[in-house]
This record gives sequence, structure tokens and C-alpha cells, in this order.
Amino acid sequence: MTKKPSTNVDGKVLRVLEETQRTLETIKELPVLTGGFSALMSKIDDMQESQNKLMDEVTSLRLAIYDPDEGIYARIKNSANLERVEEVEKTVASISVWKNGAEKTAEAALNTEKIVAGHQSDINSLKKFKETTYDILKKIGIGAIGAALTLICKIIYVIVTGHIHIF
Repeated sequence: MTKKPSTNVDGKVLRVLEETQRTLETIKELPVLTGGFSALMSKIDDMQESQNKLMDEVTSLRLAIYDPDEGIYARIKNSANLERVEEVEKTVASISVWKNGAEKTAEAALNTEKIVAGHQSDINSLKKFKETTYDILKKIGIGAIGAALTLICKIIYVIVTGHIHIF
């Protein structure tokens, strides 16, 4: 009877040993222990190197653009194109002067238009006054001619009827 527990214990020990052996095999196959960690570190080092190169290039580009003595902005300021810039500025200034003059001319044209509209109203009033006066004078003239004809007819009538003797 003592052997049964021993066999049972030995079987359990064997199973534990086998399980331990399998765990050990699994651990040995892990990428970290089979060079995976070194490969990862190598890739990180490569990335850091690339990033440092990139930062150096960005720094050199920044200096090439913004350096106060040698940068692109400094070159543009000191280039022969400065004369062209001044010429363009003069042209812009003359255009501004022309624009101001044109605005004043447009404003004066609007004022003139208002004055002309006022004068047109006055002219229309004068035309109406002239027509009214002409109608009145025409009626007075017709009345005067009618009165003169009536007077002449009256004189002829008086002479013909013998009320007045001329001869």
C-alpha cells in the first residue's frame, strides 16, 4: 500500500517536471530571448538615427531660410530686385493717387449730376412759364386784333351810315 502513494506522487512529480520542461521550451522560443529584443533595439536605434538626421536637415533648412546674413530672406532684401520692388511701390503709389483723383472726379460728377437735375427742373419750369405767357399774349393779341377790327368796322359803319361826314 505504500507503493501506491509513491507511484501517485511519482506520477505527479513527472507531470510537474514535464510541464516545467514545456514551459522552459516555450520560454526559450520567446522572441525576446531568441534575439527579438536586440532586433527591436536595433530598429529603435535606426529610427533615432533617422530622426536625428531629419532634425539636422530641418535645422539646416531653417538656417538657409531665416539666417539674418546668409538666409533667403536676407538675399531677397539685398538683391538687385530691390529696385524692381521700389519701382512697383512707385507704380502702386501713382495708382493710389490716380484712384483718389478718380474717386474725387466721380464724386464731382455726382454733384454735377445733381446740379444738372436741379437746372433741368428750373428749365422745365421756365418752359412752362414761357408757354403760359405765350398763350396769354396770344389771347391778348387776338383780343387786341379783334378790338382793332371791331373799331375799324365801327368807324366804317359810322362813315357809311353818315353819322360822321368826312368830305
